Amino acid sequence: PPPPKRNIPVSLGKPSLRLRLEAYYSLIAPGTIGDEASWRKRFEQIYEKYGGTVEGEAKLAAKLVKKYGNNVRLLLTTTASASSSAAIGSCSNDTDAGHSPSAVASKRSEEWYELNASELNSGDISFVSSSFDPLAAILADMDVVLKTNPFVARAPLIDNVSKFRRLLPGEDPQYLQPTKRSASAAATRAQKAAADASTHKIPIPGAFTALADRFDKGPFALLRDIHAKKQRVRVMVRYVDCIRGTLTGYVLAFDKHFNMILRDVDEVYSGRATCTKVGSREESVGIDEKLSNVEVEVKRRTC
Repeated sequence: PPPPKRNIPVSLGKPSLRLRLEAYYSLIAPGTIGDEASWRKRFEQIYEKYGGTVEGEAKLAAKLVKKYGNNVRLLLTTTASASSSAAIGSCSNDTDAGHSPSAVASKRSEEWYELNASELNSGDISFVSSSFDPLAAILADMDVVLKTNPFVARAPLIDNVSKFRRLLPGEDPQYLQPTKRSASAAATRAQKAAADASTHKIPIPGAFTALADRFDKGPFALLRDIHAKKQRVRVMVRYVDCIRGTLTGYVLAFDKHFNMILRDVDEVYSGRATCTKVGSREESVGIDEKLSNVEVEVKRRTC
């Protein structure tokens, strides 16, 4: 005989509501869950509007009864996180001797979560399948797991085990009850945050920044923007009559006389030549030959 099916865990968690809705729609409107991507998106909207509270699920059930009738009802969560006596078609007959509705209301033992015959070595890595094989999912390539379970890519990242325990069904032995914060405590925190914001001191800029901020108009505004955006600049330095080299770096400070302090500088430097060698003798360049500044520089670079 086929292995007995497990009862759907009933809690206020998102996985529980999704499984209960899928069981409901599979009987009353299978087309609703036919397209997995469309159903995932629709379920997120349903859970955001109705999920997480007993009252919200009651409103959702009333809306479903109004739309589809009273023949099939959604399995609801009670205040005690117990199984509702309302049936979801044949789902009410799917419990086995070890998983009766009364047992679901209390904490389950770890033995309840041992793999049954349909799950053991099934190779099924779909998280929502009744024959899900956790060992196969762990050993499978991540790309294959994400392709089989596309909703995982949109799931929030959890950085510690305690946060994960809050998402487990209420009957799970590892379930951790979320801490509910009162409205008064939230209001107190909001008032404190507002008070801190009103008394927060504006940080005083450094001396170099304060000096640069004085030049917000005119030609120096370009240099101020370069300083603020931390862009690299190339500064050309010269002799009296020719180019000496270039400095490329970040402007740390400057003043109205174009004096600048640069950091992380790359310097390209060319020494100044006053003579050139012709054969075995030296001739004074720019004196005897009466060359222009440009010609002196060309000869200097070709020495």
